[in-house]
Amino acid sequence: MKFGKQLKQTVEESLPEWRPNFMDYKDLKKKINGEIAGDDVEGNSDSSAEGFVRSSSDGLNTAQFLEALRAEVEKVNNFFLDMEEDFIIRCQLLASRVDDLKKDESVDRQRVQDLGRKLIDFQSELVLLESFSVINYTGFRKILKKHDKKSGLDLRNTFLLAVLDT
Repeated sequence: MKFGKQLKQTVEESLPEWRPNFMDYKDLKKKINGEIAGDDVEGNSDSSAEGFVRSSSDGLNTAQFLEALRAEVEKVNNFFLDMEEDFIIRCQLLASRVDDLKKDESVDRQRVQDLGRKLIDFQSELVLLESFSVINYTGFRKILKKHDKKSGLDLRNTFLLAVLDT
């Protein structure tokens, strides 16, 4: 299965409130295809993003692609950080509830089952967030590989390392 279709399927299967926060692989791919067709490279030959400007009949260029890519990375990263913060708070709350139940000598079965369900739901959401992270990272890696292949530049490693350092 092509990655674009796999991403689309993953987005459709995700929680509705998470859907707008996945990367827009299709749009970035369109920018590459419009950017590369019939254009000339200007700039130095150090294979970095700096100094290269690709112009096409659409007026698209590498700088515009990178700007769109950075916006997508920022969107995905902001969502991930918001969810991570929310999960840390929820984890502390659940841990507190577990401690309270351990201390309570008159624990009823219903309270234990309710907490168990909440812990299972929490774990499921953590797995979803991990999947969100992996599929988006894969998308960024693939879109950069596609860009590098069509443009002859070598942005993938430099860009991904810079993103991971932030």
